[in-house]
Amino acid sequence: DTDSVTDTVSGTGTGSGTGSFEPARPQMPAFVLDEDANVVLPPPDVVRQWFATGFLARLRRDLDALCRATLREETELLTELARGCLAAAEDEARTRAASGGEGS
Repeated sequence: DTDSVTDTVSGTGTGSGTGSFEPARPQMPAFVLDEDANVVLPPPDVVRQWFATGFLARLRRDLDALCRATLREETELLTELARGCLAAAEDEARTRAASGGEGS
């Protein structure tokens, strides 16, 4: 996925019909944290630009994908851990059964 805020086409032309067009550089999001680690939002016009360019929608989609991937990875790790614990418990039960049921 190559979407980015720079996909937006805007700019200034000469108005002379010569076809010269200088694309404007969109303001890239910069997240600033305050002393309590809260995100300080930029001015409303910048937030409106983020909505208009689709940046916020892409950010939400990307964060959702990241969260889903993290949850999948955590689920796999927990499943692996549970299987390991079950295997260890089964081994211990077999060892106890083989030794006549005495604990270690």
